[in-house]
Amino acid sequence: MVRSVIFLLLSFPYFGFAQLGRDSVLNIFEVLRNGEDSEKVMVSSKLEKTFTEFYSDPTHFNVQLDSVPFLGQLSSEDGLVKLICWNVAFENGEFQYYCVMRHKVDKAKCVVTVFEDSGEEWDRIERKPIRPNAWYGALYYRILTNRFKGKTIYTLLGWDGKDNITNRKVVDILNVQGKSVMLGSSVFTTERNLPAHRLIFEYANDASMALNFDEKENLVIMDHLAPEDSRFEGQYQFYGPDFSYDALEFKKGKWLLLRDVFAKNRSLNNLPEDTKPGDFKD
Repeated sequence: MVRSVIFLLLSFPYFGFAQLGRDSVLNIFEVLRNGEDSEKVMVSSKLEKTFTEFYSDPTHFNVQLDSVPFLGQLSSEDGLVKLICWNVAFENGEFQYYCVMRHKVDKAKCVVTVFEDSGEEWDRIERKPIRPNAWYGALYYRILTNRFKGKTIYTLLGWDGKDNITNRKVVDILNVQGKSVMLGSSVFTTERNLPAHRLIFEYANDASMALNFDEKENLVIMDHLAPEDSRFEGQYQFYGPDFSYDALEFKKGKWLLLRDVFAKNRSLNNLPEDTKPGDFKD
């Protein structure tokens, strides 16, 4: 099956995604879900190359793959940035992530950027910018668009199934200038009121953290995480929601952290189907 799937992927740039049949999609999905680790990586690498070649043609910029269940497809509110994200789950409980981004430089030209999961340690990335070729790896499920003083600021919300002990969520900034793409910007405030390039939240594998944008309130609202016992401070396998909520408010080009906001009756995990990766479970 793997050989036939790879042949199919290599044929995509020539025959087009419009001719992608349901059986072909299900075959790719089956390999990514239930294949051997090496098969998953091989198919994902071919898929990544296929997307890069296909979307390098500006006429393909707005093509959506509505029938593909395992891809998270995100589009910025201004329509200038689009991402395709997916992940591979390995037998040891770890994940590898893939993300292909395309953005418009002008009406006639677009740039395709491949994010390469480098396995970068997350405890070293909170306060530094990241290039796409040294990406930490995450499954993005929401992109927010804000403007300040003529500059567009894109904010990504993402998830990482770190291992069998903890999961993580991230709020990051996507910087786009001409052909250049970078991740991270010191626009966040943290608990210690120190600037950070991105916000990272780690919690127990058997817990679930809500982190999503509330359009009515115009806030990113999230569960406040705390250890089940104060003795476990800093041991994130014991962290989970404590039934209070925090928020991020975009104000004057910064994301300001608001503590203990009123969030009763909010449905924080009700993500729109068109922005929720098909295999994202949390």
